[in-house]
Amino acid sequence: DTAYRMLESAEHTLQMLINRVSAPGFTSEELHWPVSSEMIATAVDAISTTHTVDGVRTAIGRLLRSGLELPAVALGRIVDAAAMTASPAWEGDLQIRQDRLAIARQVRSARLGMIRAQDEEFELLLRIALTQLRRRPRSGVTIKQLVVVLRGLAEGMIERLLLDPEVGTVDDVVEAIIELAAALTEDGLLLGGSVPTDPVLQHRFESVLMLAEGHWRAGHTIDSLEMLAVEASIAPDELLALFPSVEDLADALLRSIVLSGEISGSRPTRLTLLSASLHRLAQVADELPLVVELDQSLDAEHSVLAQLKDVATELARTGLERSVGFDRFGEQLIASACAGAAHWQTTNVLIDLLRRGKSAI
Repeated sequence: DTAYRMLESAEHTLQMLINRVSAPGFTSEELHWPVSSEMIATAVDAISTTHTVDGVRTAIGRLLRSGLELPAVALGRIVDAAAMTASPAWEGDLQIRQDRLAIARQVRSARLGMIRAQDEEFELLLRIALTQLRRRPRSGVTIKQLVVVLRGLAEGMIERLLLDPEVGTVDDVVEAIIELAAALTEDGLLLGGSVPTDPVLQHRFESVLMLAEGHWRAGHTIDSLEMLAVEASIAPDELLALFPSVEDLADALLRSIVLSGEISGSRPTRLTLLSASLHRLAQVADELPLVVELDQSLDAEHSVLAQLKDVATELARTGLERSVGFDRFGEQLIASACAGAAHWQTTNVLIDLLRRGKSAI
């Protein structure tokens, strides 16, 4: 109730806040909330550039420090205080007056929509980090659950640091988040796409991928899937059901490394996902050139390279001038990433063209 008296006061900033938050179509970017597509893109770049947990540490630190700088964080707590008593989960004696109930529900709905939208941004970031580090959620834990738990720790500690700076530092919070994430995840591939849903087949699928990766990292070729089946202690027909050819096996491995999920969503989100995938593709081109060569020879429109090319082409078609050859642009971007780190400057220039859109031409 105190929060509502504050919001009904003459304070211009607070009145503006409640008007904005309760307006249809409200987005977090209007108030420069801590999490935006631009901040997520910056965090993804930090992860993709280093290929290690240090990049994840840097990304988390940047996001947390934004919570110590933006007035919207403090103002958001006032809005939360006003909306929480409108929640079905509220069990306290304090009840909102009937004439304030409608706006309370409106504010809560707006805040909830913003929080869930931010969850999607964090899920994107977490998927990219887990793919980069070759980790996945432990059995029984989902990506969404990880996001909720890690956000709870992060936001709760930032609020505590603002009220009680002596309790620790942002770096302490970063390490706590990494330790918690490590406890809730395990080594393994964040598999998706055409991976079998049956646990036994999924384990077999991943075991073969890891075995093949070991051969390719050692510079060995895989001339026969039958020989690989013997090494993996799998019946040849069962292996062929998972991977019809060596090229399909290479595509599955490359997909597990470069894709952190379906590249969909808003244009900024697709650009962020594409950039992260191309970072990893360039890395694989240097570390596992045989895998990239095999995938390039795969005559399949659904190969991972074909999918990345289609995404790049569509982003070019919707963001660049008509004078640009969209298909050719997509082909050049993927070919440049496939050339490895030595050509990353060219790859980055092409990605930047997509980011800046028509103004870059």
